[in-house]
Amino acid sequence: MAQPHGFFQGKTVAELSRQVRNQEVRCVQLTQAALDAIHQHNPAINAFVSLNVAEALHTAQLLDREIDEGQYRGPLHGIPIAIKDNIDTRGMPTTYGSHLFQNHWPTTDARCVALLRAAGAVVVGKTLTSEFALGPTGEFSFQGPSHNPHDLNRVTGGSSAGSAAAVAGGMVPIAIGTDTAGSIRIPASFCGVVGFKPSYGRISLEGVYPVSATLDHVGPLAQCVEDIAILLEVLSVSPISCVKPADKPRAVWVDPKAIHDVDERVLACCRARFHAIFGTEQRAVDFEALIPAVQSAFKTILLAEAYAVHSAYLEDEGSHFSSELRTRLASGKAISAWQYLNALGSRKLLQSQVAELFKTTDLLVMPSTAIAPPRFGLKSVTVNGVEHPIREAINGLTSVWNLLGLPAINVPAGTVDGLPCGLQIIAGPNQDEKLLAWLAALQV
Repeated sequence: MAQPHGFFQGKTVAELSRQVRNQEVRCVQLTQAALDAIHQHNPAINAFVSLNVAEALHTAQLLDREIDEGQYRGPLHGIPIAIKDNIDTRGMPTTYGSHLFQNHWPTTDARCVALLRAAGAVVVGKTLTSEFALGPTGEFSFQGPSHNPHDLNRVTGGSSAGSAAAVAGGMVPIAIGTDTAGSIRIPASFCGVVGFKPSYGRISLEGVYPVSATLDHVGPLAQCVEDIAILLEVLSVSPISCVKPADKPRAVWVDPKAIHDVDERVLACCRARFHAIFGTEQRAVDFEALIPAVQSAFKTILLAEAYAVHSAYLEDEGSHFSSELRTRLASGKAISAWQYLNALGSRKLLQSQVAELFKTTDLLVMPSTAIAPPRFGLKSVTVNGVEHPIREAINGLTSVWNLLGLPAINVPAGTVDGLPCGLQIIAGPNQDEKLLAWLAALQV
């Protein structure tokens, strides 16, 4: 199936920014191009759930006037951007993917949205999220599913489903998502774009509807690593350090089968991409011994904190809370205080143990997902002849890095049967800039 080819397909922020600054293109033109592309492609993809046409065009006109007067806010000046619908956005509906909030209109912006507006980005619309940002396929939202631009019969991945599809479909050059168990990297992998989960706490969660305060991250999606770096500089709550690594990074392949079995075709594609980027494999990392403890702590923290957020809705049978999510989160009620506190203690210990790996290694590399994008409606999937729950096959390789809070990025690795798969690259604690600088230097 031919991929929808929106206006922004293949256009980077750096390129568009140069054109805006040199007055080769107007901010209003870019905004209108985004709105036109959304009008053309969104009916089939369902990436956007709401638009703010009048305000977006008005903002673009003001930004054009600033350029005429010699004022340039930086590389996001006049660049259209999409915001995931679990992030509060002033003057626009923010539904969190739920019937319960279908009439919710925030009066203030989330901190990340305010920073983007101040930098000159033009918010054109809100993108579909899985219900309350819980769900790795992008199928379950009261606005329906997002469809993968590479094959409309396939899922986008979730929960930042619309953000990834909007970038992959060329409707906007950049978008913002959130990531609790892989919700940026998974749809980035399935849709063939770049998606970045920064270090824990690097981008403010203020104004973002929580899933799990311990595991939640805000991050960008784009078509290239350089654009991700531009967005991190705008969104970071701590000063950005100028990093120009002189040496090639010490990149190590992590055997993903220590975490979850991986489709051999996906594995081969990702290994080939690893060697193309980093050259000969240096050595393997024995991560296997830590996996059971990481997975146990992750599950306990996620379910306990998510239940705490949603307990009132879960206990109200008339709340119209979906049965899919009600069933998934119900076990959080049974988690005791001592189990939750032990999991938090285990997380801290595991973080220190994994930090030791980065004394002799710069980057850990593995696939982002165990499978290529599946068709809609599946509860399980067969991987190398063995049936697995589809949730585990999709987020098993990403969730461990949320527990550890490490910066992790998905970059396109190639295709399997014409469908994208992604390579996941993880750096040491708070090495966000180094990770992006290395990849930019390697022209990833």
